Amino acid sequence: MNEKALKARELKGEDLHAFVDAKGITHDCPACGHDHVAIMSHGPDMPLHIYAMPLLHPGLPEEGAVEMVGVTCPNCGHLRMFAAQMVVEWKEIAPPGSINWEEEEPPSDR
Repeated sequence: MNEKALKARELKGEDLHAFVDAKGITHDCPACGHDHVAIMSHGPDMPLHIYAMPLLHPGLPEEGAVEMVGVTCPNCGHLRMFAAQMVVEWKEIAPPGSINWEEEEPPSDR
């Protein structure tokens, strides 16, 4: 397992929330317009659920996969996935203090 994959397992709900905010991504559901989405974890200070999406491409080993983290809409169930590596890379260069919940309550994990 590579270093970024190991670091992905340390990502928490607050990291994904801060990444989404920093990238200017809306918390509204793009499918139904519900006003928030739930981060797929057991809480803001708990590890994110990691999903391995297989890479099915000629010439790649069968075990190749992209690790994803995601959010889901509590109203319609729409899923949005983000490459865990992108969140890890952003977190490594994120300015101090950019990962916190002080401005608003974290989304619930309903």
